[in-house]
Amino acid sequence: LKKLVKLMPPPKSLQHTGVNWSLLEEHIGLRYPESFKEFVAVYGSCHWFDKLLPFYGHPKSPREAKAFVKDVAKKLKWLRGNTYDERFNKLDLPLYPAPGGLFPFMADIDGPEYFWQTEDRNPDRWPVYCWMRGPITVLEGVSIADMLLGFLERDPVIVRLWGDVRNFSSDRIRIEDVCSE
Repeated sequence: LKKLVKLMPPPKSLQHTGVNWSLLEEHIGLRYPESFKEFVAVYGSCHWFDKLLPFYGHPKSPREAKAFVKDVAKKLKWLRGNTYDERFNKLDLPLYPAPGGLFPFMADIDGPEYFWQTEDRNPDRWPVYCWMRGPITVLEGVSIADMLLGFLERDPVIVRLWGDVRNFSSDRIRIEDVCSE
């Protein structure tokens, strides 16, 4: 995260950096990875590279927390019956709120979605499942900051998912707080 902040300093006056994690986690029944909480504390709900948005709730009340749980269910409905490995073999993956189910944490405006597979008791060890509207790519041992840094540093796995940063126009290599616009 420190390296990412040096390469891509957060915009000033961000919104949604101060999340009531205990309220949110109480209603979803899961603990978020500490690495994700730290990322949100620095970048909030910033839109990355004109492409990626973290997905999390920032409830001020139990009612808003329950509304976020409904938003999670909406994101998951597209996965039902539409999950395949990279060779297009059908996968039967549990979805939140099932134990160990996939839980969304980032969206790509081009369609792909990013989920944690929540089976491990330690959320910081949850693998990332990248759903490309068909095949799923699994990334082990990465945080959201690692993924974004991997894009900037042209990590081959991230290049395969998002493309090469060198092919993006320079005006797209930015972050902005979409909530402040």
